[in-house]
Amino acid sequence: MNLLRPLTLSCVFLAGSLAAQTVKVFPFDHVNLEGSSSITSRPLSAGVSRVMLIYSKWRLGIANGGQISRVGFRPDMLGTGTGHQVQMEIWMGHSDNLGTGVSTTFDNNYLAPAVRVYDRQIFSLPTVPSVSTGPNPNTIWIPLDRTFAYDNTHNLVVEYRIFANSNGNAAFTYRLDVGSFVSDTTTFGTACQTSSNRSPAITTQPVQAGGSMGLSLTNGPASSSGVLLIGSSNSTWNGVPLPLGLDSFGATGCTLQVAIDANVTISTNTGGALSVSLPVPGVLALYGRTLYFQAALGDLFANSAGFVTSASASTTIGVSPQATMLAATGSTTATIGSRTNSTGLISLFEY
Repeated sequence: MNLLRPLTLSCVFLAGSLAAQTVKVFPFDHVNLEGSSSITSRPLSAGVSRVMLIYSKWRLGIANGGQISRVGFRPDMLGTGTGHQVQMEIWMGHSDNLGTGVSTTFDNNYLAPAVRVYDRQIFSLPTVPSVSTGPNPNTIWIPLDRTFAYDNTHNLVVEYRIFANSNGNAAFTYRLDVGSFVSDTTTFGTACQTSSNRSPAITTQPVQAGGSMGLSLTNGPASSSGVLLIGSSNSTWNGVPLPLGLDSFGATGCTLQVAIDANVTISTNTGGALSVSLPVPGVLALYGRTLYFQAALGDLFANSAGFVTSASASTTIGVSPQATMLAATGSTTATIGSRTNSTGLISLFEY
């Protein structure tokens, strides 16, 4: 291994913030949440390589002008696997590119020439053990040789150039935690009985902005048509508190549990079930919005109103991690890389 500066740095573990220092976690909704998967090679263990990570300014949370002094990664809860020494440089800069807008030519993504913030030297990747429950508390911190002033009107670029490693310069498995979108689902309320003494129930699937949410209904009246009610609230509708009893309409024991802001025509099959897929616009502003769902289905023999209502469900809309990775192996001077549009590598920044 051709080492220009035989300096070994120990991994610095997160034991508390330094005075007057702030730590931000990306993705921001994974501060106390274990990721959904792991990445085993990039950006630190792919062998000789050039890896660029572009983090969206959206909710990155670093103050404008913040002097970034350390960058870090969270190990997977299963541990990292065997650590090795890597000889590397770190460069930082700004970009207005993200996702499919990221050029596959590395340097085309910088608004201005990159700044080297970590001089070529050896960094010792530790062997981090597994933990019984995530997140893994043993943050892998890399202290920078010089701070980087972040302009939060642009996306943040962090580039890792790996010149050599103690694994014969070959790639090795080193598991880092990776997050996805966060979307909570719940069920609530009760159904009124169908004429066959069944209780219609709805379940929803997690969804991200720009995706499609799956919704299923079971135990409904067979071969029945009706409407799926979609609301932005389950506590009030046009000033009327929810749930609202429907006995006065002849639907004895039934309740309206969600606001009627939109509706979709639905039909059950012969088993009283149905499945639908609902598109969600790809708008970042939808992050954290909760949608509520309830079905009203025709059943002539259930009550004098001729319909029944289901129990209800909700889904909170998530957003995929707003980061893009560009990577090339075999050279630190590669000009072209392969792009991964949504990269949830759980990263930390101290400033």
